[in-house]
Amino acid sequence: MTAPRKPGGSKRPPCRSRSAVTNGTRLYLSPVDGRTEQARRFSDLLRQVEDEHGGRERMSVALQAAARAFAQLCVEREIMEQARAQGQDIDVELYGQLCDRIDRQARRLVPPKDAKPKLDLRGYLAGRTTS
Repeated sequence: MTAPRKPGGSKRPPCRSRSAVTNGTRLYLSPVDGRTEQARRFSDLLRQVEDEHGGRERMSVALQAAARAFAQLCVEREIMEQARAQGQDIDVELYGQLCDRIDRQARRLVPPKDAKPKLDLRGYLAGRTTS
């Protein structure tokens, strides 16, 4: 038998029961040495995209996933570009597919033209007082 629920509906579980990725304390499910060039670049790109959208807390889960995919694809492209710059052969077809996927992810990160911007409380109140 379970304990009766308290009135007021269900609450979000406390932070300690959520994933470290959800909490924002880690970038990956398992601990990863974040000192590698690729890990640092991924982190930098992800933070830049999040900053462009007003911070991670203002982004939907789907938008956060799209930002992660975009950052990872960019890192992979940069690795291929580095190899080519060093004189190594690369799979040009794979490179082209990667660039197309980056473009697709970038478009997912741009809000639709008819979408209304999300306002914080100050922005909402400012809009009400000027109208």
